[in-house]
Amino acid sequence: MKILKTDIYEPLQLLFEQTKQVPPNERMQAALADKNCFGFYLVDGAEKAGFALLRKFEERKFFLWSFIIDHRHQGRGKGRVFLRLLLDIMKSEYDTQIVTTTYNLRQRNSKKIVRIFWVCADGCGLRKWCT
Repeated sequence: MKILKTDIYEPLQLLFEQTKQVPPNERMQAALADKNCFGFYLVDGAEKAGFALLRKFEERKFFLWSFIIDHRHQGRGKGRVFLRLLLDIMKSEYDTQIVTTTYNLRQRNSKKIVRIFWVCADGCGLRKWCT
């Protein structure tokens, strides 16, 4: 698996109930036009398995705004791999010091990803906080 930086958002396949948790395609594409936003795909073979959007809010500080795993790739540990690779890239290529995010308390997968986020950020030596 590898990460590709992108300026174009191509929607991933989600289950119907997951579509309500993801910003509209137009909003994602508009965000990528902002010089402070950075998009990344997780690519597994020839398929895009995940997408992440980060927004720089201060020097060396980023907000993980969107983190999506295609429903065909969920439950296989790819979110964990993606998050670890993403945080490694943010630290090495963007000199990131802090990554922050928020999550929906009612969404089971969000809670799981946030727990992984904490472990991965610690492993990368990043300071982080979640609200």
